[in-house]
Amino acid sequence: MAGANGDSLRPMSSFQPASSLARDMNSSTSTSSGAGPVVQPRPRPLIRGAQGSGTTVLVNNCQRGNPVLQHIRNIGWEYADIVPDYQVGLSSCVLFLSIRYHRLHPEYVHTRISKLQQMYTLRVLLVLCDVNDHQAAIRELTKVSMINSLTMVLAWSAEEAGKYIETYKSFEHKPPDAIKERVGEDYLAQVTNVLTQIRGINRTDVVTLLSTFGTLRGVVNAEVAQVAMCPGFGEVKAKRLCDAVRMPFRVGETRTFSQRKSTASTTANTAAGSEAPAQPAAAPTTRALDTLEAQLDTLPDLAASDAEDDLDQDEHLRLAIQLSMQPES
Repeated sequence: MAGANGDSLRPMSSFQPASSLARDMNSSTSTSSGAGPVVQPRPRPLIRGAQGSGTTVLVNNCQRGNPVLQHIRNIGWEYADIVPDYQVGLSSCVLFLSIRYHRLHPEYVHTRISKLQQMYTLRVLLVLCDVNDHQAAIRELTKVSMINSLTMVLAWSAEEAGKYIETYKSFEHKPPDAIKERVGEDYLAQVTNVLTQIRGINRTDVVTLLSTFGTLRGVVNAEVAQVAMCPGFGEVKAKRLCDAVRMPFRVGETRTFSQRKSTASTTANTAAGSEAPAQPAAAPTTRALDTLEAQLDTLPDLAASDAEDDLDQDEHLRLAIQLSMQPES
């Protein structure tokens, strides 16, 4: 096993996180305790494209000497040429960061995250809190994790960090049944699961409601005043319950189903009432047609009268000419 090498491990007080070390492993660094320079061992040859055996944790070579490795006991691990610090699954990885080193090199975590790009579905930032005043650093790293789609996990010791890595690898292929809520198949359990989703309603309130109204239908159809009379309920809790079961399911809809139904009925009645006078409206049209026909029938008479007028005018003109041509006596 690669983890059982002969490299000596330093105590945490004088340890600089291996994930935070430069890629040049031959360079010497000074510890924070002033114990003198420590020469890092030469790295082993890189394992190009290593996929592991499927049951082991793949460890980046920059993690050599990290005390976290000695606490990974229940599952195997091996060094590999990978981008993250630990690969705990085909689509899961872990970046390890010490807050002490982050204070000295705040740009380091951004460099490591940029190298990940869009790799891995689950990207964990495992932060080791090895300083006392860590609030500001945790707040900053939380913001970095949210922006870069990382899941930040805090560890307060190297042993705890190792347990987290073990757990991620152990649960790689396990279904989420262990952490899912278990709902019983009996009536009371299912009704309890439904009603307790409403804010302020607990299991005792569910039993009270069922004993008062009998069924879930009775609870849903109960009025606010009836619910408020139940033990443990007040006007506020009763109104909250009634609003929750009667609010519309449509997003952005502010009316309930009953209100929409009554509005639809009113609209239909109004439309029917507006269409009723449409039948008598045809009568004026018929009368207008009859009047037009009568006028058309009288057109020949008008033409004859016009002709008679023309004849009278001609006769008067002829008489006037004859009178003007007679000699004066």
